[in-house]
Amino acid sequence: MRNKFEKGACNMHRILLVEDDDSLIDGLHYALQKRGFAVDVARTVREAMEHLHPFPLSYHVLLLDVA
Repeated sequence: MRNKFEKGACNMHRILLVEDDDSLIDGLHYALQKRGFAVDVARTVREAMEHLHPFPLSYHVLLLDVA
């Protein structure tokens, strides 16, 4: 079984959203998914690092604390 972060596991463009404001997370997550992106959310740096390990190049974009 492939890890969801493994290269080639998903054909969509992947975004890691690192944000601690729930209202921003909800709006951004919805808007990005609606436009066809696969979005993972991390609320802390520690969570972001867990998403990035062991496949740091699996994301096309990192969105960091947008407000």
